[in-house]
Amino acid sequence: MNDYKNTLLTSEAYVRSQTDLDDNLLGKVLLPAIKLAQDIELQEALGTRLYRSLQQKVSDETIDQTGNTQYLELLEDYVQPFLAYQTLANCVSLSRVKVANAGVVNTTDINVNAESKPNADLLKNDYLHFAHHYLKMMQNWLKVNRDLFPELDECHSCDEPGMASHLNSASNSPLWLGGYRGRRRFSVDL
Repeated sequence: MNDYKNTLLTSEAYVRSQTDLDDNLLGKVLLPAIKLAQDIELQEALGTRLYRSLQQKVSDETIDQTGNTQYLELLEDYVQPFLAYQTLANCVSLSRVKVANAGVVNTTDINVNAESKPNADLLKNDYLHFAHHYLKMMQNWLKVNRDLFPELDECHSCDEPGMASHLNSASNSPLWLGGYRGRRRFSVDL
């Protein structure tokens, strides 16, 4: 069954308890922000196999059983702190504007002035900085403990399409300028 693919690896309560997120932020903004954080940024870092395996273990409640302690440690010590701050960064964008029948509109409360876009972007960048810190910690821990996670070495295109893990970069940019990951080098005549 694919029910586990909708399993969240953190909760609204955890994000609120670990960050400065306002208690009034609605779940209709927070839940999509969590889902985006894990389906995009986390899956990109862990790779589809390890990401799905983690979701499966949380969904079927086997993550805290003997033999899965490394998955529980990954979840509690690395994945959840990363998701908390990546979720906050996503919330800045998702809560600032709303797509409605009238088009894209700014959302504000009565007697509360909305932050300017440049200031909101600065806040988002702060949250992304924190998220990237936790992401780098997670990647380093996974590299040291790689042998505990067979999903990191399994073929990523054997029976289902998926992403390979990115344990050597906290960047999610599709831009590649050559170098260490490259197989061929091109010379440029000036």
